[in-house]
Amino acid sequence: MLGSRRWVTRLGLCSDGCRDCRKFIDWIDGCRITEGLLASESAPVEDALCIRIRLDAIEALITMCKPYCEKLYPVQELLLTNFDSAIIGNVKSWLVHVIDTEKTEKEQRFVVRRGVDTTLDKWNETYACLPDLLSQLAEDELGKLRENIRTCGLIYFPLVGYLLKIPKVEVETPDIQLSELEFAFTDNEMAYYRNKTTRILDQRYGDVMYAIVDAETTIMHHLQDRLLIHTQSILQASQFVAEIDCLCAFAMAAKHMEWTRPKIVNENCIHIYKGWYPIQQTVSTNIIKNSFYSDGSKHKITLLTGPNGSGKSIYMKSIALIIYLTHIGSYIPAEGATISAFDAIHILTGTNSTERDNCSTYMMALQMASVALRNLTSKTLIIMDEFAKPVNKLELDALTIAMTEFLLLKNECPYTIIATHNHTILRQLQMYGPQVQYLTMRTVPHEGRVVCLYEAVNGLNLRSEAISTAHDTGLPKKITERALTLKDFLSTIPTHRMKNRNKKVRKVLKLVYGTDTGGSAMTLDKIFNSEFYELLESLD
Repeated sequence: MLGSRRWVTRLGLCSDGCRDCRKFIDWIDGCRITEGLLASESAPVEDALCIRIRLDAIEALITMCKPYCEKLYPVQELLLTNFDSAIIGNVKSWLVHVIDTEKTEKEQRFVVRRGVDTTLDKWNETYACLPDLLSQLAEDELGKLRENIRTCGLIYFPLVGYLLKIPKVEVETPDIQLSELEFAFTDNEMAYYRNKTTRILDQRYGDVMYAIVDAETTIMHHLQDRLLIHTQSILQASQFVAEIDCLCAFAMAAKHMEWTRPKIVNENCIHIYKGWYPIQQTVSTNIIKNSFYSDGSKHKITLLTGPNGSGKSIYMKSIALIIYLTHIGSYIPAEGATISAFDAIHILTGTNSTERDNCSTYMMALQMASVALRNLTSKTLIIMDEFAKPVNKLELDALTIAMTEFLLLKNECPYTIIATHNHTILRQLQMYGPQVQYLTMRTVPHEGRVVCLYEAVNGLNLRSEAISTAHDTGLPKKITERALTLKDFLSTIPTHRMKNRNKKVRKVLKLVYGTDTGGSAMTLDKIFNSEFYELLESLD
C-alpha cells in the first residue's frame, strides 16, 4: 500500500493527472452526500441541489482512475468490494426524475417534479388556479354586500383556510357581525370574515398547500427508502474519493514543497539527510536543514542539549514527522532518508497543560510515559522534550535518568531522543558509552549575547541562556538586567551557607578538642555546656 501511495505521488509529480483529479474532487467539495440523500427533509437544500453534480464528479473520477487499477490501490479496493458502478447513474436518474431542481431552488424546499404522482399533480393544478377562482368569486361576493362596501377579496391562508377580506375603513366596527358574515380577525388594513362561500371552499379544496407538502414529503420518503438499499455502494464511492483526495494532497505537497521519496528498509536505523520542518517552509524562505543518524547497534539514545529557543523542539518534531510521513506513504521534507519500519511514536513533554479528567500536567505526563514504557519495542520512537517539567529539578533529573537507564538495559531498546539542560543526566549516562550519542544546537557569541544558528551538531551545551532568550524575545531591558543581578546573587547563596556551616563545625571541634582540626583528648565538661548545644542546634 505504501508503494502504491508513493507511485501516485510520483505520477502526480510528472503528469497532470493529479490536477485533473483535483478538478473533480473540488466539485465534490467535501459534501455530505449521504446526508443529502438519506435525510433530505432536514438537509440543507443547497447540498441536495448539488448532489447530482457531485455524483457526476464521483462517476468521472472512478472512470478516470480505472486504467490505473493495477497500481492504484483505492480502485482495487473499490472493485474487490463488488462495487456496482451503475448505482451512481441510477441514483442520478432517480433524483432527476423526482426532484424539480428549478422550483426547489426558488422555493427553498423540496418540490416534486410534475408527472411523478397524479394526485399531487391535481393538487398543484388546483393551487395554481386558486388566484383566478378566488378573484371571480370575490366579484360575486361584492354584489351581496352593502352598498357602502366598494371592494372585497377572497384569500387563502395555510392552516386557516379561505376568508373574505374587507378594508377596515369601509366597515364602522370590523368585529360587528355583518349580514351572513362571521368575524375572524383583523390586521393593520383589512378585516377578515367567514361566510357560506368560504365554508364551501374549505370543504371542497381544504388546506391545499399543506396537502401538497404532505404528498411531496411522502414521495421524498419513498425516494429515501429506495436509496437506503444502496447506501453501502454510495459510502464505498465516498471512501474512494476521500482516499484519492489524500493521495492528491501527498502529490501536491511533494511537488510544491520539493519533498523527496524516503526508503524503508528492514534493518533498524534512522538516517535522515538534511531534513526540515514543513511549517517552517511555509513561513520562511531561510530553511535550516538538519540531519539525524541513529543505528540499531549504537546511538539508540540521543541526548539533545542547547539553550532555550535554539530549536531543540522543532528538530525533534521534524524527525518524528518525517518518520510518520514515511509510514503513511507520503514524500518527506528532507533531501533523503532511509528509515526502518516503526510501530509507534510516543511524544513525552511537560508543556501540554490540560484539565481533562481533572488530571494535572504532571499526571498527564506520567500517564503518557506509562503507556510508552509498557508498549515499547526496538521499533518504537520515544521523544522526551523536558519531560515532567513541573516537577522539582532533583526529582525531574532522577525520573529522567531512571527512565533512560530502564530503556538502555532492555534487550529491545527503543529509539529515544531526550532534550535537557541538566548536567546530572550527562554524568550518569557517560558510563553507557556508544549507546548514547550527544547532539547540541549550535550557537555563536555575538556582542555579549548568544546567537542561535538552529543547526544540530555533535557536542554538548548545558547552558539554558534563559535570560538572553528573554531579552531577544522583547522583554524590557530593566527586567533582564535585574534578572542577571539576581542570578549572580542567588548562585552565591549555597557558597555562603557552606562557609557559615564550616565555621560552626570548626567551633565545635575547637570547643571539644581544643583545636579546630580535631583530636583524641576530649573531656566531658567541654561537652556538657550550653555553648556546645547551641552550636549543634545551629548545624541542623
